Amino acid sequence: MAVLAGVVALFSPAQPTNYLLTDLVVRAGVAVLVTLAASRARRWAWLVVAGLAAVGAPSGAWAIVCGAGLVVAFVTTLFARRRIYGAIVGACAAQGLVRFTDAGVGRASALLWLVAVGSVCASAYAVSPRRVRKQIHRGLVAVGAVVALGVVVFVVSTALAFGPTQTGAKQAKLGLAAVRDGHSEQGVTSLQEATDSFTTAHDRVSSWWAVPAGAVPLLAQQVRAVQVVTEEGAALSGAAARTARQTDIQQLKYEDGGIDVARLASLAPSLRTTADALDHAQGAIQSVRSPWLVGPLGTRIDDVDAEVRAAQPQLHLAADAAESGPALLGADGPKRYLVLFTQPAEARGLGGFMGNWVELTAVDGRLDITRSGRASDLNDTPGRDSRVLRNPPVPQDYIDRYARFRPGTYVQDVTLSPDLPSVAAAMRQLYPEMGGAPIDGVLTVDPYALAALLTFTGPIRVEGYDQPLTAQNAAQVLVQDQYTKLGNDSRKDFLDQASRQTFDALVHGSLPGPAEVGKVLGPMVEQRHLMFTPFDARARSLFDGIRASGSFDAPATGDFFQLVTQNNANNKIDLYLHRDVDYRTTFDPATGETDSVATITLRNDAPTSGLPPSVIGSNDQGLAPGTNRLYLSFYTPLGLRSAKLGADATPLEYQRELGMAVYSRYLTIPAGGTVTLELTLHGTLTPADTYQLRVGHQPLVNADAVRVHLGLRGDWEIDRAPAWIVEPSRSAAATARQPTAPVDLVAELRRS
Repeated sequence: MAVLAGVVALFSPAQPTNYLLTDLVVRAGVAVLVTLAASRARRWAWLVVAGLAAVGAPSGAWAIVCGAGLVVAFVTTLFARRRIYGAIVGACAAQGLVRFTDAGVGRASALLWLVAVGSVCASAYAVSPRRVRKQIHRGLVAVGAVVALGVVVFVVSTALAFGPTQTGAKQAKLGLAAVRDGHSEQGVTSLQEATDSFTTAHDRVSSWWAVPAGAVPLLAQQVRAVQVVTEEGAALSGAAARTARQTDIQQLKYEDGGIDVARLASLAPSLRTTADALDHAQGAIQSVRSPWLVGPLGTRIDDVDAEVRAAQPQLHLAADAAESGPALLGADGPKRYLVLFTQPAEARGLGGFMGNWVELTAVDGRLDITRSGRASDLNDTPGRDSRVLRNPPVPQDYIDRYARFRPGTYVQDVTLSPDLPSVAAAMRQLYPEMGGAPIDGVLTVDPYALAALLTFTGPIRVEGYDQPLTAQNAAQVLVQDQYTKLGNDSRKDFLDQASRQTFDALVHGSLPGPAEVGKVLGPMVEQRHLMFTPFDARARSLFDGIRASGSFDAPATGDFFQLVTQNNANNKIDLYLHRDVDYRTTFDPATGETDSVATITLRNDAPTSGLPPSVIGSNDQGLAPGTNRLYLSFYTPLGLRSAKLGADATPLEYQRELGMAVYSRYLTIPAGGTVTLELTLHGTLTPADTYQLRVGHQPLVNADAVRVHLGLRGDWEIDRAPAWIVEPSRSAAATARQPTAPVDLVAELRRS
């Protein structure tokens, strides 16, 4: 029975050592040992080894074999004890032990394996005669000598490799940081030093005299992990050094109204090679992650794996940009993009209404403004009253929600949706119908993004305004001051000139390297002040990857909410609107059942006098000065049970958009007044031991005040929640913030 168990075990995929021959010896040896030990062991040991083997065995045929061994262990308690019964139990259990999985408990699985083998061996030893014990002693001495030799070799080789490994890690970080900051020569030097250090470390742990360490089970996993980390460290550092040497990304600048698209395209192969090297490293590191790794080494492997995973999207993104960028910039023919300038002082779902626009044309890396104007210039083109949205290209849920507001007639309202791809699809249809050429994408820029762009162009002077627009004052001037200091006609000319002159200076000027551009515009993208949706699918994927496409981006699973308000009085009174959302939710991790109460408080701080009608008037709607008339929408995956406006029940309009339920109604808030809307929600999310909530963001003038309270049902408690304040009972947590960008909140849960 022991021989049979050993032969079958030879076909196990287990790799307890680093060499095939010793793997075969160990596989068969474990099976023979467990079978012979079980034949002598007490019955309780049969139950332990069979039970634990069944727990750790892979599902399928081997789980059945281990289960059969467990059945034999139980059934034979009815008969007189015979060694063959124990041998059968041991042989079956051995097949699970040589194919042991992590059993869902990570490194604790190693302990389970040791308990299973140790218990049956200890029991067998306890009942063995002196002659057998002497044989066991001699075997242990021989095994101990081999293990001791392996340990000594391992300790010496890793000690010799420790210094170079630490140096390699330090130089790699310094090199990558230098490359990101535009110091390519310094970065290449550091990365090359990292490569040399990692190579030295790898040579020391892989030298001929270190071979014995790889033949010792348990120790072999440690050796292999160190070898892989140093080998992949050398490969990655070398690839990064070659990429930095061949392709100085920071020197790829937009200069004198253009960018060298051929040079941009030349970056793609080396960036893709480095990205592939990172993927290979991630796979190699995954292959050595094991419950058998000792604590410090296992933790370091996990850290390296996390670092590699964090770098993968960035490097693939750079490669994608180099591959897609030339076509976006007109390398394969002219590309036209429509720039919409939005104004959050008059809110729309995407942020603000569209007051002005510019058409950009890209040809072989050079940009130029081919047309520009106001929204009214597009509205007044022939066919104004007959333009209707069509699907395709416009998404049906956009048509269902917003066709009644007639964006084909009033194109300034095209930004009603909080999703730029939907808005872009509408402009893709409408702009050619309004006299424009077919477009290849849509860019939105609000006053905050325009101010950031002035960092690159320098100040601009607009006729009729007494001071230049700068990166420091432009947002204030464009959002508020222009409405209080300029007359209506002068203001419209001012907006048109400011947007046109800024983009004219931008497209015909020069920009710094990508790192500096990223520092300035990255926050604008994150906060949704600057968004771009191209119609090319590959390029769209690129901008989705950096969350720059302006997608609504509600998660497929987990909880979500977004408050959206739209100005309904055609004034700029949203300068004075303040929004407060208190979201209290109770989540059952076992079933996904969720009950939430969203309390929305809107405060209107507008005065009743002292400001022009364009700010506090109501466009002849007959409202008292300073009144804020708005259309409120609340997006959520949950269903609405009831709604109250103040103390009274109120109906809400229900629709679906962008995969979410949307509950809406008009609200009127007098000057200095406050209204409160309370929504009681219920639904079922995906059951999980993690609660995830994304709070969507509408880029307005004033940041929202958001409070979230999480409670749990059942025997669950909060294990880890870095962004929350966890109550002492650990059954609830809360957080409060004023987000300027979408927020993701995560709480990891566990059974109490």
